[in-house]
Amino acid sequence: MICPACGCEGPDSDGCCAECGAAMTAPFDQADHTMVLSENDEPSVDTHEHEHTIGMDHPPDQDPDHTLDSAAPGPTTAAAGGPLEVGASFGDRYRIDALLGFGGMGAVYKAWDTQVDIPVALKVVRTGAATDPAMTRQLDRRFKRELLLARQVTHKNVVRIHDLGEIDGVKFITMTYIDGEDLAHIQKREKTLSVPDALKVLRPALSGLVAAHAAGVVHRDLKPANIMIEPSTGESYIMDFGIAKSSETIDPESLKRTRDPGAKTPANESGETAAGGIVGTLQYMAPEQMSARKEVDQRADIYAFGLIFYDLLVGRRRIEKAASAISEFQHRVESAPPKLRSINVSIPEPIDEIVTRCLDPDPKARFQTSAELEQALNRLDAEGHPLPVKRVLTGRLMAAVAALLV
Repeated sequence: MICPACGCEGPDSDGCCAECGAAMTAPFDQADHTMVLSENDEPSVDTHEHEHTIGMDHPPDQDPDHTLDSAAPGPTTAAAGGPLEVGASFGDRYRIDALLGFGGMGAVYKAWDTQVDIPVALKVVRTGAATDPAMTRQLDRRFKRELLLARQVTHKNVVRIHDLGEIDGVKFITMTYIDGEDLAHIQKREKTLSVPDALKVLRPALSGLVAAHAAGVVHRDLKPANIMIEPSTGESYIMDFGIAKSSETIDPESLKRTRDPGAKTPANESGETAAGGIVGTLQYMAPEQMSARKEVDQRADIYAFGLIFYDLLVGRRRIEKAASAISEFQHRVESAPPKLRSINVSIPEPIDEIVTRCLDPDPKARFQTSAELEQALNRLDAEGHPLPVKRVLTGRLMAAVAALLV
């Protein structure tokens, strides 16, 4: 197995790389690697992160992008690996109807809210998943931060989070249930999408991203697994603000509730551990996210959006052909991926130009705001070609035309 951290190939020792000690997970082309690093850490894969899939329409054990904890027990506990039992009540309010997805640190269920009689997605931390007190505090802060930041964004293409609570020692978040499938599974099945289909999926998601940025929230972990598609409407939704960051001042009272007074390191304004935390999913991470000394703003989300667009049109070849997650990332730090039209000449030039600009390693060379990116896409039709330029006839121009017709 190839180590996703150092790229060395060889047998694992107790689930860890014999060379660097990093946790061994699925092969690089089969899993998204979510990073949580401190400024002084060597790059390693956080196998405790899991993909949050809401409304998944396939069995959870077939989820291709879950990064499972190599030391976690197999699906032999309640609900095939989750802490809750399907068919049972969760407190007085919720009935657990189905397990949608699970990973090393938790699970997502479809639940019935008996108070308002609607289905909801219910995300929980798995019992006993975090034995380290520091990890427990981090998860608690992340859950609270997700609720706090996601509530700042009100847009139809952003999954709405309803509540946060704890029942019988199990922390949970409830959010809007979407009867659909995440983009990672669609990509896994379809391999590539046509330009019209990709635009149909990504335009609504971009609108949600623009709303998040307008509210001062930077997602920082935008990837196909965090974009849900609802087949009945064709709408797409951004979800999972667990490692999002606020670029504006948060209400002090709300912030106090996200901070853990027992934590040794002070929390920054987003409730995340300070001293230069590095977070994100390596396969869709912008170059600047690897440096704790560089400001990470909405241009990092623009970069991730460009990579998602890129992979939808030409497939995951940049990932599948890489020796390791780190080597693929380092290549993108040095230069942008090959232009789309060098792979598929049928892709319209305007689309190629937009994606290329999104993927510039230098943030200053990208679109500076998601709103600017949205405006560029709005100048294209459903096929990715420029819309006809509408000319406004002024009084003087109309008079000149009339004179020619006389």
